[in-house]
Amino acid sequence: FLILIQFNSLICKFNFFNVCDFHSLGEDIQLISVSLEKIPKGLVVSKMKGMETRKESEIISDPRETLGRFFHLFNGMASVDKMVIAWVVRELLDRSPEFVFYDESMGHGKIGAKILGYDAESIRKYID
Repeated sequence: FLILIQFNSLICKFNFFNVCDFHSLGEDIQLISVSLEKIPKGLVVSKMKGMETRKESEIISDPRETLGRFFHLFNGMASVDKMVIAWVVRELLDRSPEFVFYDESMGHGKIGAKILGYDAESIRKYID
């Protein structure tokens, strides 16, 4: 999935690692993506004033630390999904966007926004 931060918004969409045309998305944006491999990887891509930076990292932290009292709600969900949701929550906390757009291919962005208390008006389905 992918989170696109542009003008105080985030878009969550599946696997930006394979998307080639980053420049067509516009100026002054940040993209946050997850590649679901054996060990999931997070990718943060920032493009500000024409300068592009990329930071990739493994998502290996214990989701209980981030999800806290909500962790029990994810019983039966795969561990990797819990880790990704926790990572999304941390990324949303770091950026505090006004809106979160999510792609139907993966609901991790929507779940993360709900955990943080975003209302229905602030969580929207992303349409290409």
